[in-house]
Amino acid sequence: MRVRPAHRDYWRSVPHAEEWFLIEWPDGEVEPTKYWLSTLPGKTRLADLVDQAKMRWRIERDYQELKQGCCHIDFGLTV
Repeated sequence: MRVRPAHRDYWRSVPHAEEWFLIEWPDGEVEPTKYWLSTLPGKTRLADLVDQAKMRWRIERDYQELKQGCCHIDFGLTV
């Protein structure tokens, strides 16, 4: 679904551009579990939007693993 975010539009001379609004609502859940706004172009396929939304989770998970692993490594760097 394409939406137009309205955050502080009263300060703007023109409204924000349209963005994609993605909602994850798994079967059996009472309400949605995740939401995303995306500025990808309007012609972007749904599968590509979902891939991009999920990619952020993978990147954040990998970043956390790297941060935790670095505490146990002595790089031997001196200044």
